[in-house]
Amino acid sequence: MADVSYPSFDSPVLSQAQRDAIARSRAASPSRAPLPQDILAPPQQENGVLTDIGHGFAGGFMVDLPTMAGQAVKAFSPQDSQAYREGQSWQDQAEARGKDDLYRTTGVWGAGARSVGAIAPLLALSAIPGIGEALTAGASGVLFGGSGYQSEKEKVLAAGGSEEAAQHAGLAEGALQGVGQTAGGLVGAKLVTGAGGVIAKKLLGRAGAEGVLKEFANPTTHVVRNTLEALGLQLPLQGGIAAGSAAIDNAAGVGDGETPWEAAKASFAPTAAMTALLAPVGALGARARKQQMVYDGNVVKGDGILNPNATEDQKIDIATERTMAARRIAREMGKFDKAAATKWWDNASQAIMSHEPVELTTDFDVKAAREKRAADEQQAAVDNTPLTPINEPMVESAQPGVDVANPVADQTAAIEEAQRTGREAETRVNEPISEKGGRGDQPTADEVAARLEAAKNEEAPGQGTARLLGLPVDKAIEPATGIFGDKQDTLELRAKALREHGLSGAPKDVRDRLLGLDAT
Repeated sequence: MADVSYPSFDSPVLSQAQRDAIARSRAASPSRAPLPQDILAPPQQENGVLTDIGHGFAGGFMVDLPTMAGQAVKAFSPQDSQAYREGQSWQDQAEARGKDDLYRTTGVWGAGARSVGAIAPLLALSAIPGIGEALTAGASGVLFGGSGYQSEKEKVLAAGGSEEAAQHAGLAEGALQGVGQTAGGLVGAKLVTGAGGVIAKKLLGRAGAEGVLKEFANPTTHVVRNTLEALGLQLPLQGGIAAGSAAIDNAAGVGDGETPWEAAKASFAPTAAMTALLAPVGALGARARKQQMVYDGNVVKGDGILNPNATEDQKIDIATERTMAARRIAREMGKFDKAAATKWWDNASQAIMSHEPVELTTDFDVKAAREKRAADEQQAAVDNTPLTPINEPMVESAQPGVDVANPVADQTAAIEEAQRTGREAETRVNEPISEKGGRGDQPTADEVAARLEAAKNEEAPGQGTARLLGLPVDKAIEPATGIFGDKQDTLELRAKALREHGLSGAPKDVRDRLLGLDAT
């Protein structure tokens, strides 16, 4: 048998491609190379839900956040600068740390928690009063935009792409992440602070400036509503970002074959998990917001703080606090109706500067409120003024300059005269009054009857006149007949008045006139 020789590895008859194939075969041969570690190692077990959430949050905070921060620093720094090198150091340390099993996640809840951990410091900014939500949104845009640009650029360069191609892909990814995550950060901030629900209110038909004022007058928490609104916004937003990122990767030649739609679908579950994990924080935020709304509403209305005896410094402090609260209310109103918010703010600020109450209604008018308060105070003074009972002796005046029988400022002269006559007559209740005259300057029965009749025929008798005629003080006499309610009841009341004024012995025609019989 002929000796058969086989070409050696270095034989010139082999092409370079054949040599490379033989080298790969030898390296992969079980007899020449050790088995890969992932084959020898036991399969990794799935984490439990709570474990996965814990690992995910830790991974987001300790790995993803510093990685993105380092990439963002590099994106905005010259390559030969100290800042660029510092950013690279952050990134390298974070990536090395991420190999620890402590940060390994295996499920949807872990992926959602990883997102929460990465944005936790950004969401904490939303707690700053007034500007917190804007800070969270802006910081999210800078962090995600800068890291997205740098990450995509490095990915294209590592795959052998040109500097120009890497620059274009990086700019596209940075713009997508920057704009998208600015919106996402704002949605997250509103959820954790309890300030969401604007879109939900509009969809439910509860939007409007009046609705805002009602909420401040009687605040409630809407954790479920706010969470569902955030989920409804985040799902399409994060799905769109994932789809756009996949499209950019594919166009730059660094994609893994995943289509934009597949990338979008893959983002839905982690996004839902992230939103659900933020809901408990949102509950705390909603509770704190409710307490703030209760405070703002009460302070603006002036409940318990409008002390007329306050010093000027105290009034300034109170006005400052009320102004700040009113601005917060007007800002919320402006989300629905800027014109109504401006009108309410103008009237509220005038009332606050005058140390006056403010109403939480869109039709609040400071001038009309002042007129109403003045009328109410006048009526209260009338209602609280003690009236001398008719069966007790009256004095000319309980206090100098005060007419207790006629406290109403706009009483007519006829009513005042009738009351004066009644008081004079009452001083002689036990002495008969003749038809022609009485003792001293006591008026005759005819004069008393005429005066009472004139008062009775007034269109709007005052309290004093009604009492003098024996009628309830809170009801008026019918001007047409002078009879109140049931005729018999009226006659009995007037007969009682005759007896109490000592006029029961007067001539019949006088008593008839006093009883109103001639008017019927």
